[in-house]
Amino acid sequence: MTDLESNSKRWGKPLRGDEPFHCGGPTYEDALGQAKVTDFWRWGYSRLMADVTRGVLAEFIVARLIGSDMTNPESPHREFDFRTASGHKVEVKSSAYVQDWNTRTATVPSFGGLKGKTYLDSDDYYESKTEPEYHSDIFVFCVLKEKDSDTVDPLNLEQWEFYILTRSALEGAGHPNNLSLSQICKLKAIACTWRELKSCVEAAER
Repeated sequence: MTDLESNSKRWGKPLRGDEPFHCGGPTYEDALGQAKVTDFWRWGYSRLMADVTRGVLAEFIVARLIGSDMTNPESPHREFDFRTASGHKVEVKSSAYVQDWNTRTATVPSFGGLKGKTYLDSDDYYESKTEPEYHSDIFVFCVLKEKDSDTVDPLNLEQWEFYILTRSALEGAGHPNNLSLSQICKLKAIACTWRELKSCVEAAER
């Protein structure tokens, strides 16, 4: 096993949050004021409205709502986000009217990167050898619909709305890699609330 493979397996497991930073060795010399992983999480990921963080948050919300296996932590290197209980591949995309970088005016929700390349394991790195394509069976588009920057709250499930499209629907629409919310609606996506999401995803699987 290579060092990369060993580290990948070690750091591919969920952390508890109480793991300390240290300088190696048995004494665990304190160099960062008794900082733990939770301190890093609090500092690095508290801005839930930031594009990247909001995207991961949307994945977390969808996975929990539809009952996906969340044993392994989220990884940016997967070709799809997770599977449904029945095994279908799911891709989650998120957008919002209020942006972390612009709180004065509402923006138009849009979604990109619906396609991705296939990554083939080559020695100790991943090398892309294919053209971008769809890797998921079901696409869930999440919109944080609140338009008031003073009241927007990504932790409030009532402020989210969801739109579901299948891979076949996207292929029938000309294989787009980017879609606006209006285009998604024109494709007759299944629109639902958080309470309805699981049953709607199950309907899309049939």
